[in-house]
Amino acid sequence: MLDRLPLSIAPTLVVLGLASAATAQVSPYPAGAYVLSAPSSGSAGDDAIFRLAPDGSISTLVAPNERLNGLRELVFDQGAMNLYALQSNAWTRTHRVLHVAPDGTLTPVAGGYGYVLATMAITPDGRLNVLQTGTNTSTLIRIDPANNFADQQVTLGPPMSIRDVDAGPDGSLYFTGGPLNDIGVWRIGPDDSLSKLPAFSKGTTFSPLSSPGGIHFDQASGKLWVTQAAPGAEGSIYTLDLASGDVELWCKIAGYPQPGMRGVTFDPVAQLPLVGLMSYTTVGYFDQGGTSQASVRLPWPSDVDLR
Repeated sequence: MLDRLPLSIAPTLVVLGLASAATAQVSPYPAGAYVLSAPSSGSAGDDAIFRLAPDGSISTLVAPNERLNGLRELVFDQGAMNLYALQSNAWTRTHRVLHVAPDGTLTPVAGGYGYVLATMAITPDGRLNVLQTGTNTSTLIRIDPANNFADQQVTLGPPMSIRDVDAGPDGSLYFTGGPLNDIGVWRIGPDDSLSKLPAFSKGTTFSPLSSPGGIHFDQASGKLWVTQAAPGAEGSIYTLDLASGDVELWCKIAGYPQPGMRGVTFDPVAQLPLVGLMSYTTVGYFDQGGTSQASVRLPWPSDVDLR
């Protein structure tokens, strides 16, 4: 186990904005991998946010704080100009979106929601898209930073299991979970229509006992990266090509207890997925043999995003 990510495969800056290189703004956030640590989900401590720098060093962006318990998601907007975190704590009835400044200052930008906020992604139009699970319904909350963070709420249907979400290039949202009798990867279209991806049909890849967890869309390849937790002592990472519908197994990760993979992203420099393993309290890159090329120990890494 390495205690630091080596420079050769450490994350570097990737500008995802639509502006040309000549006009693109420079992100105010130092380059690196930003990791959401959520030990409160296992009653093991207080939540925090860390940064893994390109030189392999680890720094604390937001120190562990019990008032932050319930952190669920960490995501940069286009061009990494802003970093947002999702907090949803059922015990304190705190359900809100936080802006995380480069110096670690936290500012609530949207909140007052009555039910659990499960996950969040940012579409190319800049809106924050939060998936909420309630007693009777599942809801999509679209929050517009350009309009003073005003929100629009769309009812998706009955309550669902919702694990993770990411946005595609056309504004579609792809999330892991779904109805308990039809677990898989689902798509919410720009028109708010709900459909299941046929590549992950019931009985083939996923089931309620072998469920998808983290999901990430890689713009360069047009592929979704999806993690899977399985009964016993094994986890898997898959890719799904949105254009062809082809599904490929990237690797299996063995061990006990099962890895409990949550956050996943893809490093275009290392050409490897970067995954948070909650059960092992590590964040690491994984090759196609399921071997960790580098890893660092952090308490309960539940999400990761690259700047």
